[in-house]
Amino acid sequence: MLTVDLNTKRSLTYTPPGWNYKKANWSKFASRSDILTTRININTRQINKANKTPTKAILSAAHECIPSGSRKNYIPYWSEELQALHEEVTEARDNVEKEPSVDNNICLKAKTARFRRESNTAVRNSWHKKTAQLNLEKRWSETVETCQIAKW
Repeated sequence: MLTVDLNTKRSLTYTPPGWNYKKANWSKFASRSDILTTRININTRQINKANKTPTKAILSAAHECIPSGSRKNYIPYWSEELQALHEEVTEARDNVEKEPSVDNNICLKAKTARFRRESNTAVRNSWHKKTAQLNLEKRWSETVETCQIAKW
């Protein structure tokens, strides 16, 4: 006999917060970390303590100057315009479910098509922007140099 328990609860995945480097106040971080690390005495025989103290100082400065957080389903290209279009599609879908008619269905299809078109454009632009920043020649030369150093 086989029994299946259908009342199992899903485990929620925890996403630890990350640092938002784009919104960081780097000048404040530099001055704050300088202040916190200048008072550190690393002339100790305990290597763990010598390592822990500067690490704590830098993390303290980071917590003060670099915002952190995480979004469950982060979408890099998402914008307020896409959010508004998504809400329009959701509203049109609700209308079709409440009052199924040809006109409501046509409206839903039109709004869905516009949302998909704008979403695809945003994805494409985001991809072009990200890949335009890559310097593959530099990365390749760094890789070759690393491999040659590793051989010798």
